[in-house]
Amino acid sequence: LGRYTDSRGLLLEEEDADDDASSTDCGTPGRSDGWALPAPLKRLVQGQIEMLHAAQETVLLLLIGISANLIAYVIDHLIEALVKQRARMAQSEDSFLRSYAIWTGSALLSCTLSAMCVQFIGPAAAGSGIPQMKSVLAGMRVHDYLSTRTFVAKMASLVFALAGGLSVGKEGPYVHITSCAAALLMRLPGFRRVAKDDALKRQMLSAACAAGVSATFGAPVGGVLFSIEVTSTYYTVQHLWKSLFASVCGTLVFRGLRDAGALGKGFEKTVFADMEQVMHNGEIYAFALLGVLCGLIGAGFVTATSSLIIMVRQLRETLATRGSRHNLVSDRRRHGRAAIPVLGHFGPPWPFRSLYGVGRMLRCDLSWHAALELLLSRYGYTLVVAFSSAMLTFPFGFFRSEPQEVINELFRPSSFDMAARWSHPSLRINLAIYIVCKFVFTSVAVGCPISCGMFTPVFLIGAAVGRLYGELLNDLTPIDMMITAGGYAVVGAAAMAAGVTRTVSTAVIVFELTGQLNHMLPVLVAVLIATGVGNACNASIYDTMLALNKLPYIQPLKPHHAARRSAADVMDASVAPLRVPCSHLDAAALLKASPAAREFPLVDVDGALLGAVPRGFLMGKVEQLLSANNEPKSPPLLDLLASRVTEALGVSSPWVLARIPSFRRPDAPPSETGKAISEGGSAAASRDAPEAGAQIPQGEATPPGAAPPRDGHRPAAADGGARVKDASPAGGQGRPAGDVEECSTHSVTPLLPSPAGRGVTGRSPWPMLSESGVSNASFEERSEADAILLALPLDLGLQGAMGGRGLSAVNYAPTVVLAATSLATVHMQFSLFATECAYVVHAGRYVGVIRRSQLTGEES
Repeated sequence: LGRYTDSRGLLLEEEDADDDASSTDCGTPGRSDGWALPAPLKRLVQGQIEMLHAAQETVLLLLIGISANLIAYVIDHLIEALVKQRARMAQSEDSFLRSYAIWTGSALLSCTLSAMCVQFIGPAAAGSGIPQMKSVLAGMRVHDYLSTRTFVAKMASLVFALAGGLSVGKEGPYVHITSCAAALLMRLPGFRRVAKDDALKRQMLSAACAAGVSATFGAPVGGVLFSIEVTSTYYTVQHLWKSLFASVCGTLVFRGLRDAGALGKGFEKTVFADMEQVMHNGEIYAFALLGVLCGLIGAGFVTATSSLIIMVRQLRETLATRGSRHNLVSDRRRHGRAAIPVLGHFGPPWPFRSLYGVGRMLRCDLSWHAALELLLSRYGYTLVVAFSSAMLTFPFGFFRSEPQEVINELFRPSSFDMAARWSHPSLRINLAIYIVCKFVFTSVAVGCPISCGMFTPVFLIGAAVGRLYGELLNDLTPIDMMITAGGYAVVGAAAMAAGVTRTVSTAVIVFELTGQLNHMLPVLVAVLIATGVGNACNASIYDTMLALNKLPYIQPLKPHHAARRSAADVMDASVAPLRVPCSHLDAAALLKASPAAREFPLVDVDGALLGAVPRGFLMGKVEQLLSANNEPKSPPLLDLLASRVTEALGVSSPWVLARIPSFRRPDAPPSETGKAISEGGSAAASRDAPEAGAQIPQGEATPPGAAPPRDGHRPAAADGGARVKDASPAGGQGRPAGDVEECSTHSVTPLLPSPAGRGVTGRSPWPMLSESGVSNASFEERSEADAILLALPLDLGLQGAMGGRGLSAVNYAPTVVLAATSLATVHMQFSLFATECAYVVHAGRYVGVIRRSQLTGEES
């Protein structure tokens, strides 16, 4: 290994000796006296550093767990204070209509503020948060999902939404909020090392997701398992202790606050009787049937929610398309000319536009088209949902109860207190009303552009379904057969949550909430059946929202989709490699040909993959070359006079450049060199044939998409283009760098987009390009010095950075897959290691590239 000496530029034999020397010489950098750190002391120092890093990670996990529950404590108290204030204001009025108006108006105001927080503070805060974290933990680079603005907007929007009475949950937003808090903690000076390590950062974010789930119910084990199921495709078991440690630390804070009375009324422990007889009396079949029912209802909830969101989006697009045409026609009829798209033409800005539109609607001064567009807008849709929810939450008292209180009543093993608000007109009728209304309100509320979860409302729906199922079963069974309706409520809550989220960890959450394991077997049976029935119907609610929001994520492969498919079937063979030795013009043409590529494969003259070079490195090299040449300089007096004379005579004679010896051809006079440059410009550089000893195997099969081994290997040079000798020993054969052989205008192409916005200050080094990146000047019109400079060889630092050492920007260890690698293996590699791109090789030669965006569906 490491003893190749051909033109591929791999390790030399002498490097083995350098490795041995570097492994024993561990002295202080810059010292040449041969002093080395003793091996025992070196191991001691390394051990202390590892202990320091472990302590740093432990402290960070502790802070994540504590902050998750403290944030949940603050949010719960803010929601409770706002709800009590609404109730106090509504109850202070003697008239029912006034109380109803105050209750409804306060709900509309609170929900409007929730939507405004998302729009004006952090648009990434909309939705649950679990689909976003699933995309982030999969290695996707999602913009602004863990920023401070998103953190603030998520908290404020959730507080106002729940205070406004919307049927939304807190589990998903808590996951997102805790992840944002973890990202903010990793920005502190003591934890920046963790933020720089992508793998370690994802571990901390995974622990934050588990702590967020635990902060909702105070269930550490169930929270960890639930977070793994909903956010991870592949999970490293050796990091499980980190998530569990953060969850346990947070749960200790949760229990301490609850015991101190700071959290109010929590979940009560159940006291169910022994359920060992369920196998003998046939009651286990009733629990299995409940699991089937909850699975079907859960699949229906997912379908109803996704269909409603798609329908609203399609209506908005249709109204927007017809509205622009309608406004143009109406303005032409009214004013006799086309409309001028100014701000005043579209009415006042939000939120005043919604009030303005409501006023016009009440005055019947609004067409049906404009009214429908207003109702389906961001604020219109939210206000409609809030108004509908407030209409029913005020007359029915059980809708105004907190989720913990409702769950405690439904889980109660004894019968309901008939003097309570559930008794009129009938317990079963009220349960049916609660199930239907909660189902509808949750489905429409999930589509609002606010911070909203769905686990807690679904959990409540399942508890109500199970309680109603138990009450009806109790009426149908004989008197001597005792049916515990509260036990069916527990099983229904777990099964409904599993039918919507497709997770079996909801059973563990129920065990931790109830504090009993007597009903473990019925819960597990119902949860497994509900999960299977739901998977047979559609995807989970989180995967559905992931697809609807078009978040980047590598979906699991279907068995028939991956069968008999390999990496060669999905690779992109259009990305041309950069062959060494090369010129600056080769790099410029490659950048122009692939504007979206972040890095390019680096190959030798035979097409063998050497590594990958970043786009920014090539861009900087070319910009640096042209910027130095385009700096304004004071020309010599003779050159200035000569240029003025030639301009006055109307003669184009670049004799000033021809006077420079380094730009002349040895076999041509100076004037011929200038003439060749001015008439033909410059084109892509090429190299001579490879060394005489280099042989290409004959008869070797080349897969489709493979680049030719020798001819046509430069992406920008055309046949008959300019031929410029490389200064490298392999391609120059002793000729000076920059020697010009011939020129042709057929090989001239625009080179690069404008570097505006990339941190380049001052005058652009690309005078022949416009700001949009489109060439607005021919190659002959640009500076002749720039044309010749681009033909100079490009130094990639290969000689001084063999094996990835040195200061070279070349990545000598990119991710590589064989062309015959199965698609399932490629998919697992991208999902498990968060790989951005992988280069496909066949017989050692580069043939294509597979990008993450191809597997996520971002590229067609």
